Amino acid sequence: MLLARLLLAILAATQVTSVEIPWRDYNDAMREAAEKQRPIFLYFGASWNGPAKKFEAEVLRSPETARLLKEKFVNVRIDINQENTRDLVTVLGIERVPTVIIASHDKNILYFVSPRTSQELNERLRQALTEATAKRYRRDGAS
Repeated sequence: MLLARLLLAILAATQVTSVEIPWRDYNDAMREAAEKQRPIFLYFGASWNGPAKKFEAEVLRSPETARLLKEKFVNVRIDINQENTRDLVTVLGIERVPTVIIASHDKNILYFVSPRTSQELNERLRQALTEATAKRYRRDGAS
């Protein structure tokens, strides 16, 4: 009986509720970010790329990362191999995947990074939230 309770406790502790990141089309995301004054999270990946697959599985599926992205950012996933994304990839200078750009709601780039861990990405996300909020308040207070 004690063993069964212990196993149930371990099982309950290891189960994590999956949080789905809401991905948007690029143009819709830009409009939504401006309307809601939320920072923009642009993820550049490729379905065939091993490091990008690992990033999606280990970093983007981290519960804390997914929660931050869902609650605080407008998110765009861009496959660099799609014909309709090549101009954006070129203009932004994306040379490898995975690459993340975090921008303010008015499209100013705050971070251009290739994080390897969820902790590293979460730190950048929190910094971006602080910077985006401070910038918004400075702008609102300056008028």
